[in-house]
Amino acid sequence: MYSTDMVRQPVAATYSRISLEGEASQAIERQQELCRRWAEDRGYTVVLDAEDRSVSASRFAPDKRPGWQQILAAADRLDIVVVWKIDRLARRTIDFLNVHQQLQQHGCEIAAVADNIDMSSPTGRGFATILAVFGEIEAASIGVRQAAARDHALRSGRAAGMPPWHLRTVPADTGGKRYEVIPERAAALNDAADRIIGGTVGLRQLCREFDRDPALKPTRTDRWQASTMRKLLRSPTLYGAIPNAGALLRGEDGLILAPPERAAMPYTRWQQMQDAMNGWTTAYQQRGDERPILANVLHCHACSEPLYVNRSGKVPRYVCVNTDCPHPVAISQNAVEQHLETYFLHTFGDYPDWVPDTGTDSADAEQIKATITNLSARIAAATDKDELLSLFDERETLQNELQRLPSTSRLIPLRGTHRPVKDAWAACRDDAERNALMRQYLHVTVHPGQRGKRFDPDRLTVRDLHAEAEELQTRWDAGERF
Repeated sequence: MYSTDMVRQPVAATYSRISLEGEASQAIERQQELCRRWAEDRGYTVVLDAEDRSVSASRFAPDKRPGWQQILAAADRLDIVVVWKIDRLARRTIDFLNVHQQLQQHGCEIAAVADNIDMSSPTGRGFATILAVFGEIEAASIGVRQAAARDHALRSGRAAGMPPWHLRTVPADTGGKRYEVIPERAAALNDAADRIIGGTVGLRQLCREFDRDPALKPTRTDRWQASTMRKLLRSPTLYGAIPNAGALLRGEDGLILAPPERAAMPYTRWQQMQDAMNGWTTAYQQRGDERPILANVLHCHACSEPLYVNRSGKVPRYVCVNTDCPHPVAISQNAVEQHLETYFLHTFGDYPDWVPDTGTDSADAEQIKATITNLSARIAAATDKDELLSLFDERETLQNELQRLPSTSRLIPLRGTHRPVKDAWAACRDDAERNALMRQYLHVTVHPGQRGKRFDPDRLTVRDLHAEAEELQTRWDAGERF
């Protein structure tokens, strides 16, 4: 009697993918039907139909797709994975080669129906790699065509992509959609610009005012944050500039395109607002508050962010306002200011006062860069030919001057003022000047205290910035470079 071993039936899975649901010729169901027919005609039993809908092969590698993860999970019991075409699996050559290597580790191969490829043979593997290369080239070509189409649409006044906050999309007379300014938002932005220029409002106050008006809600979140408001007010789109591929769209003459129908405010008002915001050196000025003595001196132990004064309670306090801080702290304003003022004058009062000395070259370079930036913006808004030529000449002269300036060292040398710190403190006219003096010497970390306990100096960890700076200066003078 002869014993006959059971012959194992070869097992297959199909994998289908489309980038857009509208690709009728490459519909998931059609791909699965063709893959199943190919497998069954060759004696395979199909045990899995995996799919990825609305998934781009250029943006997502196979192992980042849910459908392909199903294939990998079942690879140990599969003999072959059938796809309609190689580009359904990968658009990048490296992705295709990685996928093939992963499957081979499980003894599994790949077949492509429309490409007539069975990678169980050396010829099939070589041809499949060639096709993957062409697939990558086609994907790159698609990206170029899409970028060109977006560029053309924007230059033609049509909508492309998510509109800036002050714009909305409406039907265009020539078909498609175009952008239109939202009147309520433009009015709010112009009012904010005028008040910022006048120095009567800051970012946090604007956030609170915008939050109270349902027509002024932010795009992605429920409430405005200071960082989001700053980004909005800094955006060139407010005067009509058109962002595209990480830059601003320019005309054939090289000037920034800024169609009036896309502008929430004139360029001159936008630039004045930028100049006013450039004068904001601390968050206190952004809120329109008077700068306390310990602004940017006190920092939270948990998040290292500066503490700000909160005067809403019975006792004004320095508090951590970082919403992401895991353990925010607060400390009495009057008590900590009195303690650190006494400490500061006792510790540093007899020191010779010093200020940063950046050198003439460094200061000139920063001034020239700022002037060049301002000239570029004026060029973008200019319409008179003679004015444009004059601005171009002025900018070119400054660019040449900037190139001639020697580079400066990274470490800023110290320059003594030949008077003791206590005299400099006594000469300060207000808390802002005292704060500027104290920030040169102290960095204080505030740790948590016990509820109900009076002011405890042990909650403060003080760094001596003057000593650190002198040590760096000594190392620099000795020839050490950082």
